[in-house]
Amino acid sequence: MNYFAIVWLFCAVLMLETHAASAQSTSNQGPAAQDAINTLRAQRGRAAIHVNKALTDLAAAHAKDMAKNDFFSHKGSNGSLPHQRAKRAGYRYCTFAENISKGNTSVSNALERWMASGPHRKNLLNARVTEFGLVRSGDVYVLVLGQPGC
Repeated sequence: MNYFAIVWLFCAVLMLETHAASAQSTSNQGPAAQDAINTLRAQRGRAAIHVNKALTDLAAAHAKDMAKNDFFSHKGSNGSLPHQRAKRAGYRYCTFAENISKGNTSVSNALERWMASGPHRKNLLNARVTEFGLVRSGDVYVLVLGQPGC
């Protein structure tokens, strides 16, 4: 193999790794979405909820798992379910729920889709929920909602 072929191969691998890393990056959408979420809740007589770091971390971990392992499901790549992941992370809850959405162009798009889906809307408007974490990874959004305690 000549020098130029080796350099080309190295650059190609580096570009693929850079693309994969950027595709798997996650961003905390909670602070930006909090007003929109609370407006939806208030319009239906529900109390405001706030961003929680533990729930944001849970949402981020699941979003990263889905991106890294190329799947879309509430079930993690290790077979874990949302409530199991919460317990493993030490989040003690009375109420807990997870919404996921794929193919979104914005956080408002994800919220619209959840509001149009009965089970997802029920989670988002749950009167017992007091806190949440919302993360975006590519076109996937993960929303984790909870009420601590019990």
